[in-house]
Amino acid sequence: MKDHCFRCFGGKNSSTKTGQEIKLLRCSRCSFLQYCSRECQRKDWDDYHKRECEFLCGIKPHRPTQSVQLMSRLLLAFERDSKLLSLAKSIKVHRDQHPEEKVIRYGQMATLVMDFIKKDQKLSQAQWLSPSLLIDLFCICGCNNANIADPEMNYIGGGLYKEIARLNHSCEPNCVVVVEGNVAKIRSIRRIENDEELTISYVEIANSKLIRNQKLLENFFFQCQCNRCIDNPENNKLERTIESPLCLKCSSGGKPHFIPRNGDSFQCSKCGSSYPFASIRSTTERRLEEGRKRKEGGDLNASWKDLSLLKLEIVKDFSKFNQDLLATNTELLDVALKMEKWEEAEKICEEIVTTYRKVYQSNWPLLGLQLFMLGKLQWSRGKGTEAFKSLREAYEKLTISHGKSCILFVELDQTMREINFPQ
Repeated sequence: MKDHCFRCFGGKNSSTKTGQEIKLLRCSRCSFLQYCSRECQRKDWDDYHKRECEFLCGIKPHRPTQSVQLMSRLLLAFERDSKLLSLAKSIKVHRDQHPEEKVIRYGQMATLVMDFIKKDQKLSQAQWLSPSLLIDLFCICGCNNANIADPEMNYIGGGLYKEIARLNHSCEPNCVVVVEGNVAKIRSIRRIENDEELTISYVEIANSKLIRNQKLLENFFFQCQCNRCIDNPENNKLERTIESPLCLKCSSGGKPHFIPRNGDSFQCSKCGSSYPFASIRSTTERRLEEGRKRKEGGDLNASWKDLSLLKLEIVKDFSKFNQDLLATNTELLDVALKMEKWEEAEKICEEIVTTYRKVYQSNWPLLGLQLFMLGKLQWSRGKGTEAFKSLREAYEKLTISHGKSCILFVELDQTMREINFPQ
């Protein structure tokens, strides 16, 4: 969380509701945590950092991992309120379902936590604290940690929220989690019927059923059986659109057809053409990561070139709604914005919006956010009519997914007022 306030999660490049730019200042003692205001620093000092600061000063110049720091804060919270410890112990641990190497790693992390807090005798020598409890808590966090994201849904860090931990998964969820300050809010994105269970998504639902269930089985020890994962013609058509290659060899000048997946490969029933699924995924992921690293390293031209080439190769063999094409476009858009390629950014943004409409529900947060970005790009390029349409739709969707108190919605509202759009 190097670019955000450790209390309210405000980012250094964001602004307050009054438009004032946020400046982050570090704790003068440990020089590790940073805050956007004295109020945030004081609140965090009273709740956690007064004792945590001693932990951090004790290991200078080293720094704890995010997991070790989260665990130390959980322990301080348990010490302050024993009911929270009882609640944590009531959550299913799944220790026997974790791979042995992961449990061993959690044991090593437990040792790091005990070493991190050793100067605090009251906490480190508490009767309720043991290495076995810490391993269980790491197992619980591994399955129940909620991703903390900024209003634009960019990952900031992780946290354990007891209310969110109670929610089950669906690939067609009726709720989303939006973080405002250090409060996680559960917001409905469609009408919820009487006695209908509240659900959220644990994984990226723009991915195929195979990828979703691989992630769910690996991290949460189950496979989804929601309505979207049921085997039926409508779902199967969407899955082919997201993951399957197009057979170009036997189309004979006609419309190419999707090649269905058969186990770990795609094989055309007409001409026998075969594509190894695992190989396609691993190659694409490797090239995406290379492009991402070049971008983060500041070599934007190389990143743009590599990602553009990857996109051309994906477009040749897959549909415009393909999961790897979406991931590539997402990275390309970020590079285009950094390079101030506004025309290209607008085009890519439009492509992403089209894909989002296909793979997400109508009020999914990312769709509203992408429409907001598209509207700003269109307005900057003198396309007032198109900008109005995009921003108006973004306004309607973000009202539902984020709420009018969210700082991002306030920014959208101000943008629409500045360009004199009726609301």
